[in-house]
Amino acid sequence: MLTLILDFASSYLLGIMGVGLGAALIVRYFAYRSSRDDAAFYSTFTREVEKKIGEDGLDDVEIANVDSYLDDLLEHISNQLPKRTVRSFNREVQKKKGEQFKNGKVSSLREYVGGSNSLIHGIQAESTVFKSHHPPSFGEVTDRVMGRDEHWVKLYGLVSIDKISRLIDALPGMFIVIGIFGTFLGISNALPQIANIDFSNIEASSNVLGNFVLEVTFAMKTSIAGILCSLVLSVINTIFPLTKMRDQISIKVENTLENLWYFFQGETPEKKRDAIFVDLLNTVKSMEAKIGHLNSASTTADQKLKKVG
Repeated sequence: MLTLILDFASSYLLGIMGVGLGAALIVRYFAYRSSRDDAAFYSTFTREVEKKIGEDGLDDVEIANVDSYLDDLLEHISNQLPKRTVRSFNREVQKKKGEQFKNGKVSSLREYVGGSNSLIHGIQAESTVFKSHHPPSFGEVTDRVMGRDEHWVKLYGLVSIDKISRLIDALPGMFIVIGIFGTFLGISNALPQIANIDFSNIEASSNVLGNFVLEVTFAMKTSIAGILCSLVLSVINTIFPLTKMRDQISIKVENTLENLWYFFQGETPEKKRDAIFVDLLNTVKSMEAKIGHLNSASTTADQKLKKVG
């Protein structure tokens, strides 16, 4: 079995690396484009939430019912969010499937869940968090909210984007390893042929020498191909950092949910910053008082020592 695998790899390894690079670039393109759409979607969400709570904070709007205010806020924001659907069909096809339609376009339940409503429903499901007076782990809340968004979690509803991202980030190193594997494989196939070379009659051993050179050439080509593939993917990963983009989106959503929680607790982001500043100022004053007390105690002790002396 191992011999068959080695023979297959020695014959098709370069082709496999080329196909792997092409597939990685295609998947990377679609994953990056999907995440870029998500960035625009969530940026609109965070901007509208910050704008709304900022305006209501300046107007000193009183919140009698958190659920009611949250529903109104999300309804207002949902109208501003870009529409996201996994797929769309024309009206005639959807009639055959018995699905509802609107303006010649319809969305299946999967599209509805994966669109803007999934974010709205995810936040509504966390309404108890905003009513609690104890600050939650906003990172965990963000993960739960965004984890309900199929468009965010999966690439076109099929494959986990996080898994794809981790795999593509690991591919540059994997290509180098595959290249080194091909090098050792070519050399291991070439070395036994040296035993068949008749050094006293080089002309008669020309075919053996030719095969030896081909095997060694294959060994060198696989390493070169592995380095080139790794270089291409490393450059692509640097120019289009998928993981970094998704982390930035999550941080923006987390900060917005945190500001929303503080708003429900009667603190706008400005008030929160003012409270932090006041706490720091009080801490500094307290330290100054303690330092002054220590200096006074030290002076008193010195005076007593002088009297004793």
